[in-house]
Amino acid sequence: MQDHHKPGPEESDLGQQLGEAVSEEIGSLVRLELAAEQMLEDEAALAGAYLKDDVQQAKTYLAELRAELLMLESRAVHWLLEAADPTQRDWLRLHCHISHGEQVAMAGEVVHDSRLQCLACQAVTLAKGTVTLGPCQACGCDLFQTLTAH
Repeated sequence: MQDHHKPGPEESDLGQQLGEAVSEEIGSLVRLELAAEQMLEDEAALAGAYLKDDVQQAKTYLAELRAELLMLESRAVHWLLEAADPTQRDWLRLHCHISHGEQVAMAGEVVHDSRLQCLACQAVTLAKGTVTLGPCQACGCDLFQTLTAH
């Protein structure tokens, strides 16, 4: 004999409550998953913003470092030139200018109606008449480039 048991009202309510609880739990898990995905998306956007900022800061740092290294290089060259024998320096500079075909005059030479530019500081000196050329009044350098006859 088969026993066909029909669910009673209590069992039906229990099944319905269980189904609602499962549905509610699934809905809760789906909302949690969506919230986790949104958080991950927000974190990725934030990480991207930090990386962009870091790249910009690195560019700025490298530009400042380059400028500082160039300044240090310039100082080192200046210190080395200051430590070098001035006579040797001047002869090297004079030879360089003469080898390029430039008209060069040195302090102590006699010049006539000349416009001269100091090879060290670029200051311009006007020699009117016939004069013995002295060192540059601005920096003391003894080498001048003849610009034009005056």
